[in-house]
Amino acid sequence: MVVLFTSMREGRDMVIHRIVPNLKVADATAGHEFYVDFLGLEKAFDLGWIASFRSTDNRGAQVSLVTGDASAPEDSVMSVDVADVDDAYARAQQLGYEIVHPLTDEPWGSAPILRPRSSRPRHQHR
Repeated sequence: MVVLFTSMREGRDMVIHRIVPNLKVADATAGHEFYVDFLGLEKAFDLGWIASFRSTDNRGAQVSLVTGDASAPEDSVMSVDVADVDDAYARAQQLGYEIVHPLTDEPWGSAPILRPRSSRPRHQHR
């Protein structure tokens, strides 16, 4: 499993705002009506290779469709939105997690990708 951090409070405890599953799909531009019309989610953003849908009532309810990102070496399976990405990145390094893609400023925020020790990702992203 590969984790994407998007945006932690100072100290040891990481403040997580939400965890978003990133569903690997063949075409991230297709099927949006299911998420909008049926589930009632709003489209948070659509970059062509990734589209994300969220609840207007529950900030923690969000899902993303991902086809892949040419600039990232691995696809993520989830995005973790934290209060302080710099602290989260430093903590991941301190704990010895493999940093698959370094902390990078992206159009949607700063995002490193890391791999928990016990996982073997099948896909690649950011």
